[in-house]
Amino acid sequence: FWLHAPPKKGSTMAQHALTLFQTKVFYYIQRGSSEVHIVFDMPMGFTNHPKSVEHKHRYSSGCPSDTHIQPYDDMKCPKDWSMLMQCQQCKHNLSSYIGNKLLNISPEYLNGNQKVYVAGCEIDGSSERTLYTTCTGMLQPEPRLRCNAPEADTRLWLHAAYCHPKNTL
Repeated sequence: FWLHAPPKKGSTMAQHALTLFQTKVFYYIQRGSSEVHIVFDMPMGFTNHPKSVEHKHRYSSGCPSDTHIQPYDDMKCPKDWSMLMQCQQCKHNLSSYIGNKLLNISPEYLNGNQKVYVAGCEIDGSSERTLYTTCTGMLQPEPRLRCNAPEADTRLWLHAAYCHPKNTL
């Protein structure tokens, strides 16, 4: 649901990503959680899947703008955020940007052995991979969390089985 949260008026994509981090992730880091898992749907991943019928209906009109957005740090956030969510490719590009940005933002807020995991968005050319970062800022793949399930709901089960409950909030 994070992607649907409209940005503050006049903000850039980098500012919006930082706001998402501060309002959705930092709370858990600040309270000492050793792991924070951020799992996205793969908007382009629904081919032979029951959800593809829903997506075919939802995205049937195509992109409402002339071109698909390719988010970058200094880009002003589109004014009509809900229109952006109506394009499968734009949503995919946005989730990839936000996921990568969250991995880049996290290290300066992490301490000790804390990790932030991001899955489901295209990172390093694959949306099946899960990467994590630590306070050192080095990105690491977590092979045990590799998953081709297009829905975050399904991916969450894999992450829940992997994470260490006594260390997470």
